[in-house]
Amino acid sequence: MLEITSIGYIILLIEIMIVSGALGGMVSALLSWRDDQSFLGLIIKHTLTGIVMAMTVPLILNMFSSDLLDASRKFAEVDLNVKRSIIRKFIKVKFLKEKNCPAGKKKA
Repeated sequence: MLEITSIGYIILLIEIMIVSGALGGMVSALLSWRDDQSFLGLIIKHTLTGIVMAMTVPLILNMFSSDLLDASRKFAEVDLNVKRSIIRKFIKVKFLKEKNCPAGKKKA
């Protein structure tokens, strides 16, 4: 398991930002592609734009003094069993809400 050290954590965040930015850029290119455009050029342009946009997110969070990154680091340090129990409780609550709601009636 990955130790939550400062350099390892930063590298993990950068990898996640690059992958998510590239995937978002590719989806954006596929949605905006027309027949009269070069597909490869469009993919490259949107992929690079997506990566740059994903890299600016921590900058914007820092500018607004958000503690989202610190909170995610603290959550990553929580024991795996605690995370599993939180997820199980969430699923049980969600399942019970849907189970009590008859199919023909709208949810409140």
